[in-house]
Amino acid sequence: MYVKRYFLSLAPTELEALLDDYERRYGHEARSGTERILPHWRSGTITMSGRMVGRLYRLLPPRMPVDARYELAERLWRHVSPASRGTFRVGPDASTEEVLSAVAAHMDAVITGHAIPEELQRRFTWLAAADVRVKQEILNRGFELEKSLVLDAARTHLPVVLRHMRSDVGERTMRFCQELKVGKHRLELLVDRDASGVKVDDPGGRAGDRWRRVGLALRSLRGAVVGDV
Repeated sequence: MYVKRYFLSLAPTELEALLDDYERRYGHEARSGTERILPHWRSGTITMSGRMVGRLYRLLPPRMPVDARYELAERLWRHVSPASRGTFRVGPDASTEEVLSAVAAHMDAVITGHAIPEELQRRFTWLAAADVRVKQEILNRGFELEKSLVLDAARTHLPVVLRHMRSDVGERTMRFCQELKVGKHRLELLVDRDASGVKVDDPGGRAGDRWRRVGLALRSLRGAVVGDV
């Protein structure tokens, strides 16, 4: 557990300040017991109780540097981040940047429609130590982390796929599908020799509106995107 490891790695002066706060909240006996058992927690001979972990969760975040809070927030985010599926039908004439724009539009649509659970909202408020600016930065960091991981995967695989389709060997291939799995996202890059540009296959159902929004975004991008692999 990240918070427990962070607590056990505190420098002596930081640990002393935390224990002073701990004593003010829970009493001298609680502090003495914590100091006696601390070496056993470090060695792993005794497991930290759930009650102690809960107390650390209340005490530590305001003392953590912002980078440590971000890391903890990212760990929490992985458990409640949105999932998505999508198929992008790519013509041989499509540019890498055009496809990446389509994937980015898909991720924006997924994230915009995702409601962050109230429990996680409370955790972010607690992690931000009542600092509204930091809280918003933590939320934005979670969103951007999801998007960047998916885009990085697409950016890595797409040039190889398009080069194959444009090669002499690829000319004999009518369709080629590359599936990307990143976290809770599963995207298919379906390179279709009969297609042109980038089209998003609409899976229908409740997700239909989201995919139509992505399609509109792509139509506005078509012709504006330049460059190639």
